[in-house]
Amino acid sequence: MTSSIPSIFTFKDEKIQEIIDIFFNKTKSKGYTKYSSFDVHIVNKIIDLIPQNIDTSSITWEFFQELFNKSLTQEMQECTCRLISEFIKNDCYNGVYSEIVETFKAVHTKNLVEALFQLFYKSLLPHNLIVFKNKQRTSCYINDCTNPYLSYLLRDFVVHNTTARSFDFYENFQKSLNGVVINQITDFNAKTFKQQYYFFKDFKYRITLLTLLKKFYLKLLSLPEGKDILHWRDGIDGNMLQTVSFNRNYEEGYLPIPLNPFDPVPEFDKWLVMPNGAENKTTKINSFSYKPIDFSLCKDETLKYCVKHWFWNSKVSLAARIDQAYIIIKFLNFIYDLKNKFSIKEMTKSIDKQDSISVEEIFSYAQFIKTNNKSVQYISNVKTFLNYVLENNLYNVEISGLKYLVTKSKEVRNSAKDISNENLLKIEAKLKEKSQDNYLNTLYYIVFHIAIATEFRISQIINLKVNCLKKGVKKEYYLESNTKVTDGKIVEIPITPFTRRYIETAIQFTQVVRDKCNDNAIKEHIFIHEYSNLYFNVISVRTFSDYLKRVCLELGIDPFTAQNLRDTYMTKSLEYAIRNNLSDLELKALTNHKNISTTTNHYVAEKINDYLEATHMVVIGNPTIRGNIVAKTDHKNEDLVNDQCGYCPYESCIRKDDNLDCLMCSGFIATIDRIPFYEEKIRSIDNEIKSAKLPTDKERLVTIKRLYLAYLRKLLELKEKTVR
Repeated sequence: MTSSIPSIFTFKDEKIQEIIDIFFNKTKSKGYTKYSSFDVHIVNKIIDLIPQNIDTSSITWEFFQELFNKSLTQEMQECTCRLISEFIKNDCYNGVYSEIVETFKAVHTKNLVEALFQLFYKSLLPHNLIVFKNKQRTSCYINDCTNPYLSYLLRDFVVHNTTARSFDFYENFQKSLNGVVINQITDFNAKTFKQQYYFFKDFKYRITLLTLLKKFYLKLLSLPEGKDILHWRDGIDGNMLQTVSFNRNYEEGYLPIPLNPFDPVPEFDKWLVMPNGAENKTTKINSFSYKPIDFSLCKDETLKYCVKHWFWNSKVSLAARIDQAYIIIKFLNFIYDLKNKFSIKEMTKSIDKQDSISVEEIFSYAQFIKTNNKSVQYISNVKTFLNYVLENNLYNVEISGLKYLVTKSKEVRNSAKDISNENLLKIEAKLKEKSQDNYLNTLYYIVFHIAIATEFRISQIINLKVNCLKKGVKKEYYLESNTKVTDGKIVEIPITPFTRRYIETAIQFTQVVRDKCNDNAIKEHIFIHEYSNLYFNVISVRTFSDYLKRVCLELGIDPFTAQNLRDTYMTKSLEYAIRNNLSDLELKALTNHKNISTTTNHYVAEKINDYLEATHMVVIGNPTIRGNIVAKTDHKNEDLVNDQCGYCPYESCIRKDDNLDCLMCSGFIATIDRIPFYEEKIRSIDNEIKSAKLPTDKERLVTIKRLYLAYLRKLLELKEKTVR
């Protein structure tokens, strides 16, 4: 190789000479990069800074930093970084952090030169450059950590948490700690989180940075040594970090408290209520669902304590209790305004009633609610609260005022809306199609099938635990679950084999995500998902209903909700009861699953039919089945006919017309073990239908397909009865 370097620039070490040659030639190449179009005098100045007798053992990070510092202009510094990148990419580095520097080689030269410039300009070390591969591309982030241990934590974190605007997070991470030294994971705590949170909150892209901060702490919590760094007693824990409304609740000063009536009523006003067992009395919340309630909205301090006291000791479900509390607070504020804004005591010329709730005030409130046509709950909830206040001597209430808090019962309007068979088939087919797209869609598809096969509410389905499936004394299965009407008691709910299979499928399907989750309260649920890296949760009724509505809109039909699925099940159960003249007791058994035989014998057949029609996109109807459908037969394999779909008991064919299918013969025998052959036969017919060119040929094949599906339907029904 002929050197392009002037003879005065010769180096004793051959490796260094080779790299200098490469560098000099590239800087002279036209159009190489903007980093290679340097003035030859600048290149010469930089090369002149390198001792000619230097060897490769002296090529260290300190040598690079010194070379950069001797470059007096920005152009010289950029050119120096270009030379340093050549040393790194050509395996000429012998300093400490060699393993880290080795990763620099994967970065594109242009990006590496930019990163090196930042490192040397800020006098940083190799551990301050994090190199990672993301979406088939190698990128890098600079961090400001003087502590290598902290850099390693960020290096481990950054691989799965990269966004377009996250550079500020890593470049200012140590600065955000405000001098706190991190030598181990347990040095992080609620105080460091608060310091970092309000530091990044002032940045332009604060939402991105705060999301990264929450994910970082969740990453720490997932490690064995970091599981206790955040605790609710310190005002924050991992469950809080995963809530969508965390930022608002945290900034507004909500504090988590476990709901425990045996403890004193908390003095502060903004509660983030931890269910602490209250989730067992409802299917609408989980143990990790923290619910905010803001008592600071109550204007009267004394009455504020009253509503806190009521809330703390109420037996109502937590979700309903919160709704009722806000109604009560509105009532108390109405009374407060009467006393202070409108001076009701002057209007009525009554005695001083500032320390009591008077008849006049209760009457005014009742009239206001009725005049504005508010919900009866605005009356009934307030009456319940005032009775509680009187019973516990919390405040003076003129008892005669309660007579104005009465409601008239109204005719209950039936808002149930079931889904027609036609639309149900369309929805099922679309859900099945979309279930191939992603993990969450698959979960929704499974929930949908359980919903239309049982009387379960969606909230009950999505809160099923992994250990809910229990085997009975025979071959039947049941679920252990609480329901809306069991007041927290775990009950045994019989289920069909179809439902059992869907639940088993869901447990198996979600196991991969469950293995990644370190939150025991979340991972014990079946329908768990990772909606962001290290953010785990259970799907909600709201998200399922929203998804179902979107699917309906895609199909061009009226949008249905999760509740409509249960309405559909109940309607079909009622239709069956009327059609078969069932008693009220039998209907109760059907809709509440108190008796498994009633459900499986009467309802499974309809579910099998719906399943087959939805899967194969054809209305089966009621084709004539002339053959015999039995559980098993003594006939041997040599008696198999019709692509092994069944057995023929005759030595020779008895059909007068050989063009007729065996399934049309009265001697044909179909058994349960032939089910796979029917499924294969139907797939074969589907292929023929696709390739058929004439409409008449397609119609003939569809008719044959219906006949095979009718046989398959009967065999599946027989199988369900047999396995019970």
